[in-house]
Amino acid sequence: MKEINWSGGILRFYALFFVGILISGGIAFWIAPKNQISENENRKLAELPSLTYSNIITGKFAAEAESYYSDNFVGRNTFISLANIINNYRGIHNSNIRIYKNYPTPTADTLPIDIKLPPDTMQIDTALQPDPTMEPFNMIENLVVYNKRALQIFTPVKSVLTNYADLLNQYRQELADTITLYCMVIPTGADFYLPDNFSRKKNVEKNAIDYFYTLLNDTIKTIDVCSALLPHKQEYLHFNTDHHWTNLGAYYAYRDFCKAADLVPLPIDSCKRVVIHNFLGTLYYKTLSEELAQNPDSVIYYKIPNKTTAQSFSKTGSQPKPANLYAEYHKGRNAYGVFLGHDYPLMSVKSDIKNGKRILVVKDSFGNAFIPFLANHYEEVWILDYRYYIGNIPKLLKDHQISNLLFAHNIFIINNKYTRTKELNLLRQAKPKPPVTPKDSTLLHKDTVKIPLPTSQIQLNSPVNQSE
Repeated sequence: MKEINWSGGILRFYALFFVGILISGGIAFWIAPKNQISENENRKLAELPSLTYSNIITGKFAAEAESYYSDNFVGRNTFISLANIINNYRGIHNSNIRIYKNYPTPTADTLPIDIKLPPDTMQIDTALQPDPTMEPFNMIENLVVYNKRALQIFTPVKSVLTNYADLLNQYRQELADTITLYCMVIPTGADFYLPDNFSRKKNVEKNAIDYFYTLLNDTIKTIDVCSALLPHKQEYLHFNTDHHWTNLGAYYAYRDFCKAADLVPLPIDSCKRVVIHNFLGTLYYKTLSEELAQNPDSVIYYKIPNKTTAQSFSKTGSQPKPANLYAEYHKGRNAYGVFLGHDYPLMSVKSDIKNGKRILVVKDSFGNAFIPFLANHYEEVWILDYRYYIGNIPKLLKDHQISNLLFAHNIFIINNKYTRTKELNLLRQAKPKPPVTPKDSTLLHKDTVKIPLPTSQIQLNSPVNQSE
């Protein structure tokens, strides 16, 4: 009897099986519906590139096609979820401490403006448009997940803190004496929540803030947020999965602001408490940590009883549009957006407190959770996001008869050369002169506005007076 060659048959079977998988996968790839946004990664997915001669010759088509295939691979979300579980074993382990290094860098679609870079470099494309689906996120070198909470590791740069303090002193010197100037630096919570055996000096953020405050002019009123939060550190002051603080943490800072401003704080019991459940924030999406996914946040906000109307403005302060003090349509991953609705370049809130008092708050997104409480004390609250507004702060104060100015930034923002550059522009920025027609009827170009830069070396990829 002739012996059957089983080995050849098995090889042919495996070959046909493998080819079948490739063909089935290819068919499934093209007929499966495509998503525009990755919920797991909170980012825009690659689109099918244009097939043009230029794209083919330059290799752009091949690169973009690869990204498109990778982003739309069949079953991709399932594989990402599996990777998140495996990701639990990533990083440096020490008991229940996990250190993430070089975690995913945002793409051009999600790259924020407020980025912390090494102290002697500054290469930021200020022409980038922030992705409206993402809250601005402060890039840092290391991130720690401890007890199912994500914490940013802050490294102070003395020269940068000193230069920013000099800038605020310059504001104090050049603004009218009738303007009351406040400064509030907000900690991110690492001092409160990291364990004692973690290889990091104690109270790094508080010590940096205290040092920074000693550099300020004595007439600048400072808000000691660290001391205001410390007695309440067991309460829900910072999110587990997001880089922001909670509305409760902002409330305790607001009470300390009231001391400095000689105001009577609003009792929190007089506010309506509202809860948005199942919030996963920016730090979760930067790590995709399964530990964080198991410990989602709730955005709890306290609505002040005052009646308010709000407007937002373009980056030049024009084109007013209706806005909200509380944008209650924000849910899910955008739940922090309930505070003010968005990081508008400029915004105004008018309340039913008819006392003629006005305040301008220069802020990053940390200020959003704090600002609503001010509408209980000021007839008008003006809100300026330093990243996006183009204009002149002294002129804004004068035009709207504002006599109070508050700089409200988190600790990473004042430790950033870009912040000083932008806010120096806001002190110096002036409108260019109109075109001049001389006697010989030759039309001249508009005069160029010269904007002084910090004394330290700064390199920008686009002109300094562009904010977006």
